[in-house]
Amino acid sequence: MMTEKKLVLIVEDDPHVAGLYREKLRLADYDVDVAKDGSEGLRLALGGNPAVVLLDMNLPEVDGISLLKQLRADARGKDVPVIILTNNIESERLAEVKGLYSDYSLKVDLALDDLVEKIKRYSNP
Repeated sequence: MMTEKKLVLIVEDDPHVAGLYREKLRLADYDVDVAKDGSEGLRLALGGNPAVVLLDMNLPEVDGISLLKQLRADARGKDVPVIILTNNIESERLAEVKGLYSDYSLKVDLALDDLVEKIKRYSNP
């Protein structure tokens, strides 16, 4: 029996970073969607039924915090695991959405293999 690949949505405005994540996740046998801004990310998160969302905090149009709040306000997005990935330690901004995200990592400290392990943990409840 063939199992369906799980979808990971990457919401990341840096095409280089998004490309690295996408390729690593494809090699780990995930389907991947990429959104380059918060508006597109919210649309894909609500319409695509991702197993996990990787969310950058600093995004054009709709920032990561606003996207996360809007995602949680919708029945289709209230339970999807969200892993926040950022370049900055923004403790005040993270405190604003405490309890709304599943995990948090600084991009500079996160090895791609560790990211895959996090995704496995949250996509296989």
